[in-house]
Amino acid sequence: MMLLCSCTLLKPHYTGESVKMTAYPYQDAETRPCVLATYCPAFGQPQSQQPAQIGRSVTKLSDVRPIRDHAGVWSDEAMRYDIDAMQAFGLSGCLLMLRPSELIDPHHLERIKQFFSICAARRPVFAVGLFLYSDTPLDMGTGNVAQFLSQNGFARLPAALVPAAGEKTMLVVFDTRNIHLNWQNFEEEKQFAMKPWSGDMVVLPGNTATMLCAGNCGSETEVTNSAQHRWLVPRGDGSFLANALRRAFMAQNRLICIHSWNWFADGSFISANTLDGTLLANVLREELDKLEELRLQMQMTDKNSQ
Repeated sequence: MMLLCSCTLLKPHYTGESVKMTAYPYQDAETRPCVLATYCPAFGQPQSQQPAQIGRSVTKLSDVRPIRDHAGVWSDEAMRYDIDAMQAFGLSGCLLMLRPSELIDPHHLERIKQFFSICAARRPVFAVGLFLYSDTPLDMGTGNVAQFLSQNGFARLPAALVPAAGEKTMLVVFDTRNIHLNWQNFEEEKQFAMKPWSGDMVVLPGNTATMLCAGNCGSETEVTNSAQHRWLVPRGDGSFLANALRRAFMAQNRLICIHSWNWFADGSFISANTLDGTLLANVLREELDKLEELRLQMQMTDKNSQ
């Protein structure tokens, strides 16, 4: 089955309100959320290896760079490096951020399928969905997208199975800031389910899936602590991300997507970088560890009560 849905990564609502979580919030100890992050593949010109120099004279967002142990474009080595890092910080999968033009480019399509193959070889499998966006206004028919993905075998790829909509599903999300969707029926392929999802960057109680962001600079270009007070979502010490994750857990969201792993344009990245290192990735790992501790406590309580 494939689920096509829409969301917008526009104007997230920041709240500094602290959230406390003292008990495992899900219905039972067997239920665990699937946490993903949007992930931007390194298409384009080769990128040099970046030494680990954090916070040195970094004042502009455009000056922030990823910290890598590899060089080059989106090679197999680079893919494995990024997947290792995402799994190390607790992610269960990712949504590949792609422009439609990248998805249909033959070279890029080969690289995308190779990424799916590498993710499928992981144990556990590292789940992959798609996040389609555009830099300019674009009309798209969901039926055409579904047909293209079906013809290229995406729905049959083992890694393309994200726990969503109550079952393991290939998830395709459209960023509707510039993409206008024509919600067509695609009767020929029964594995596809298409419905608009009015997603937001904040947690809405009662949703089974949600997107949240680790930072959003808005129109601000500086990354200093004083400048971040003018951000739509300040990165700060990671407290917003921690509280947003707790709200998502407490709303019993089964699928949680963080924007982003490595999208540097809007200040949302959590991967290792020259601004604050792995600060936000560590926050993610710590919150997932706390959630697992509460889950084990519930499991032990349930066992003792039997």
